[in-house]
This record gives sequence, C-alpha cells and structure tokens, in this order.
Amino acid sequence: MESICSVFQLQKFAEKYFKDFEDYGDFCIELDNRDIDKDRAKFLVKRHFFENEKYKYYLLDVDAHLEAFGLVEAKKLAVRYFKDCEGYGDLCRELKIDVILRERALYLAEKYCGYTQKYRDFELEINKYTKDVRSQDVM
Repeated sequence: MESICSVFQLQKFAEKYFKDFEDYGDFCIELDNRDIDKDRAKFLVKRHFFENEKYKYYLLDVDAHLEAFGLVEAKKLAVRYFKDCEGYGDLCRELKIDVILRERALYLAEKYCGYTQKYRDFELEINKYTKDVRSQDVM
C-alpha cells in the first residue's frame, strides 16, 4: 500500500523549505499535475532540490505526515456506508480531489449523511485505515 500525503501538505512543506529557490515554481507545478504518493513526492524533490541543504528536512516532514489517504479508498468507504443515504450523491461530488484529508472526509460524510451509526462505522473504518498506513510506514 502506498503512503499517501496530500498535495496541499506537500506544497506547504515545499514552501517552508524551498520558496526562495529557482526551481520552486516548477516543483509546485509538478505537484499540481500528478496524483502524488510519498515516493513520487520524494522523487520530485530530489530532482529539483537534491543539492539543497534543506532536502533532508523536507523528506522528514513528508514521512511524518500520514493524515491523508487516497480518494479511491474514500470513495470505497462512502459506497459501503452511505450508498442508500439521501446525501450520497452530494458526498460523491465532493470527493473529487486526488487525496483527501481524514478530517475533511469525516466532515463531508457528516454534512451530507448526518451523524448516524453509519457515519460512526465510516469513521472507525477510516481510523483503521490510517492506522494501517502508519504501521506499514514504520516497517
């Protein structure tokens, strides 16, 4: 399973470490144009900033950030728990970005489908998924 990091978070890290460098703009353009996993982000950073002293700190921040998961997983969970709910179509329209933060997925599920037992099951499943990703990254 890939370790997913949100493009927004990667851009925040890039700004923190590389905003004053010539390749910063090109790097951000590449982040915007791709589905990003951590390995891809590390490759892009290495290509643009390998010689930079801040390179290793960026990698540490990327490795520490595990609060996002893939859109495909979010949609699978939405289908499993909310397919019969009134707000299901609205929820699916909102789940259109490449990577979604755990908190955003929970917010959208509650907004469109209400705080129900199905929502609680959805939340537990997301928590289990993010825990699985964390334990795999440690290995």
